[in-house]
Amino acid sequence: MNPVHVLIVIALQSDEFSCIKTLLPQGLALESKWLHDGTQYYFAVFKSINVAILVIGDMGSSQSYAKTDPCVKELKPKLVVNIGIAGAIDSDIYLGDVVVATEIFDYFFNGKVMQTDHAKPLNMDEFRVGGRTLPTTPFWADFIYRLPHTHPHLWTTLKEESAEEYVKCVSNSHRNQLDMSRFTTTCLAVAKGAIASGPLVVAAREFKEWLLVRNRKLLAVEMESYGVLDSVHRLRENKPETIVLKAISDFADERKKDLDGIDSGAIRVWAMHNAFRLLLCFLAEVDFTTSPISP
Repeated sequence: MNPVHVLIVIALQSDEFSCIKTLLPQGLALESKWLHDGTQYYFAVFKSINVAILVIGDMGSSQSYAKTDPCVKELKPKLVVNIGIAGAIDSDIYLGDVVVATEIFDYFFNGKVMQTDHAKPLNMDEFRVGGRTLPTTPFWADFIYRLPHTHPHLWTTLKEESAEEYVKCVSNSHRNQLDMSRFTTTCLAVAKGAIASGPLVVAAREFKEWLLVRNRKLLAVEMESYGVLDSVHRLRENKPETIVLKAISDFADERKKDLDGIDSGAIRVWAMHNAFRLLLCFLAEVDFTTSPISP
């Protein structure tokens, strides 16, 4: 079996995986392979880098852990990357921006519900959670965050490709609405910071505010990355390095449904493409023949 340098973990086959397949370099073949336990993954060689792609097939940390754990143990990659889309929590982050995580906050870890007044409906203040945080590899989070400054020509190309796809995939009327609402900017940006992860599709302003009360550093929220990191952090030896990249496709509030419905999911596709383009640029700049890996 060929050694695996990079394991890319993606949530859904019909959504995120379908998006990245359209951006694979011409001539790059994906080969279906299986772990000893029957788990399917895909294998490809990109610029001499052996890449495995694991599609979880469902959302949630427990599902992502269950699928990633045997894959990490058997393939022994040098780097594990979780890539996908997320809802923005920070007000300075816009649609299409990419968040590179420094840490993942499991907001329901050790959680419980304590209803103080049974005569009244349950409210958010009656949720009691401890929360648990797992870090990504700091060096690579910094490396990706600094790409616009360290590789300006590369970053200019990324911005141009993102802007071109946005105009092509999102109708003029919807672009006008998004621009007037200041949901987007003319410039793709990368943010670095904490991401919340849990079992819920977050589409409520009140819940987003509840998350921020518990961790003011949060930039975005999604459902899979904690399980992916947990599978790595539980290893006793030969732990791979980790990266989490999440592109913003909504604002984790009541506007999510409308944003998801724009031009048959065009915002989600565009956001996922932004994250994957950034990942491809990163992979092209890293030497995976060294141990540890290096730029």
